[in-house]
Amino acid sequence: MRHTRIEPLVLALMVVALALLIAIAAGTLYAFASGRVKSPAGRSGTPLGQRDTVPMPELDNAVFGDIGTLRATTADPGPVIIVVVPWIPYPADDIPFREELVSKTRSIRALILDWFRSHTLAELSAMGESAVKAALLERINEQLVLGSVPSIWFSEYLVLD
Repeated sequence: MRHTRIEPLVLALMVVALALLIAIAAGTLYAFASGRVKSPAGRSGTPLGQRDTVPMPELDNAVFGDIGTLRATTADPGPVIIVVVPWIPYPADDIPFREELVSKTRSIRALILDWFRSHTLAELSAMGESAVKAALLERINEQLVLGSVPSIWFSEYLVLD
């Protein structure tokens, strides 16, 4: 059996790499254990969650996007297809209201599709997107019992001729 000899330079590099790995791990453990961080300006930081810098605004709303992409036809003689992806904000801490939205997802989809089916492209164009949203919002809120949604957003609103 032959023994392999490690070159001194390789051995020295392995020792340095091991020392760096230990230093990084120790620093990380210390940072998590102490709950303190170092700010970019070099000052001692405050405990996580209690920073003295400009706070990020807390969002009070969550967004319900389970309705998905809808392809609605219009009331035109040669139906035009409207592609719409609605998003509904709701209070993030209102779990029963979110459950109501989930349970009524199919009826909300049907409501939106029926609403577009009852209008022509000319009517939709004359209304504009904000009036379309307002009309849909009114009808959606009529279906809800545990609360109401403040607005509706479209990540897509396309007309396919």
